Amino acid sequence: MGLRVCMLGGFRAEILNRQLATFNQPHLIDLWAYLLLHSQRPIRRDQLAFSLWPDCSEQEARAQLRSALHQLRSLLPPQEAGCPWILSVKGALCWNPQADYWLDVHEFSQAIASTSCEQVTAGVARYGGDLLPELSGEWVLAERARLRDQYLSSLHRLATMQAEHLLYLAALDTAQRLVHEDPLSEVAQRELARLRYLTGDRAGALRQISDFQNTLERNGFASRLSSETLALRDSIVSGLEISPPESARMVSASKSGLQPSTPANIAMTGGRSVVSEWVSRLSGRPFSIALTVVIAAVLLAIMAWYRPFGPHATMTLSGPQAVEDTWIASAAPGSTSGLGFENDQWLYIDLHDGRGPVKPETPFAQYPAARLNLAGSTVIDALLAFDMAQLPAWRHVESAYLTIYLERDYSWMGKPQVPPVTITAYRILREWDSLTATFSFPWLEPGLKPGEDYESRPLSWQTVTADGFVTFDLSDAFPAWQWGHNYGVVLMVTEAPAGESEFWMITSEHPESSHWPRLTIRYR
Repeated sequence: MGLRVCMLGGFRAEILNRQLATFNQPHLIDLWAYLLLHSQRPIRRDQLAFSLWPDCSEQEARAQLRSALHQLRSLLPPQEAGCPWILSVKGALCWNPQADYWLDVHEFSQAIASTSCEQVTAGVARYGGDLLPELSGEWVLAERARLRDQYLSSLHRLATMQAEHLLYLAALDTAQRLVHEDPLSEVAQRELARLRYLTGDRAGALRQISDFQNTLERNGFASRLSSETLALRDSIVSGLEISPPESARMVSASKSGLQPSTPANIAMTGGRSVVSEWVSRLSGRPFSIALTVVIAAVLLAIMAWYRPFGPHATMTLSGPQAVEDTWIASAAPGSTSGLGFENDQWLYIDLHDGRGPVKPETPFAQYPAARLNLAGSTVIDALLAFDMAQLPAWRHVESAYLTIYLERDYSWMGKPQVPPVTITAYRILREWDSLTATFSFPWLEPGLKPGEDYESRPLSWQTVTADGFVTFDLSDAFPAWQWGHNYGVVLMVTEAPAGESEFWMITSEHPESSHWPRLTIRYR
């Protein structure tokens, strides 16, 4: 029995083409959507009640949860024996990821994470509108903003991929869609003008830039265009040959294998932000310090509310000086303490240093590989933190992608098929040190407590079926990291249908630097 649930553009649920009646039941939709979007791990009932009904007392919130849960279970048809729709374990609830269902949000997220142009095209087509417009809860607003940002980033990425393959007409259509969705993005406007010119529409390209400048003026923005946009306009006016979109050139450069040459593999390109440029201009003129500070504060406030229009820059963090990483091993899933297990010897298989017995409470920061596992007896997570000192202050981060390299456990090498494993990235909420962090320290409870040790809302997830490089979108970790809450991420195996994961993540201690974790930040 196949259950289909759509949330993008509005909530719809059907089984065998028969729509389920969820009308006038916002609490039911709220609970159902929350469980579907947080199906990676069980959620405690009290945490779930507080997340969905934060303005109610604890007693009222629990009553609302019981009522909505009863409605949901009554609405759902009987499921096969041993495979219920909703799992209830030790006071926690979880949507059963093994149930026979289809969710448009999952399809969208998986498609846009692909490196295939066709898959990304299908992914952006899957986005039928913003997430659950009929709901207004705080958790929905955060999820809605995250998915919309992913959608806009995917449109930009798709136009990049199409332009890279010289499919300018397809890229033009994609860029037009991006400008329609994000009309105040100067990057989108500039690339659309560039693509118009490349397809022979010189007048349309100039009109695109002129109309955008008029739009800025009508909306109260300063009409000053960036140097890149002005240079593009001058080239079009002069009828000069121009290169493909700048984002396509960036992709080509990344594929060429160029390595940054600065210490700790920290590479940056690009110019100054609008704020820094104006402050530097003012500081060299006969203005008083007080006036300069006031003007700078106003500019910073404007840029905090509106998307900045400065030139792009890219920074890559990699290596032991820029990326701190370790891993932690636990007792059985759902355990509240590691008593008994943490006092036993545990056979650790290191792919590069041989084998040796270690204990789960031992810090693993110096090992060249981090195990990632979710099995019947062991849960192993990887922790990563990034040194943001090289990121200039007050910059707008447009995207941040973490790339890791996974190796297969040697014990699986002879097996023909790799069982699928879903790895999820969560933002860590408390300070930790790779040289001391273990499964029990410094967390509130062994193994990290969702909502307090790490954010229960995932940043990104990938389903892995082969070794090699895997990329996670960490863009939503900003601006929290920029406002002083930079504690990194934890990578967890949230689904392992075969009961075990065979993958090891290469850490910054590995001798092969090309396989180190790296965070690529695009900002302006």
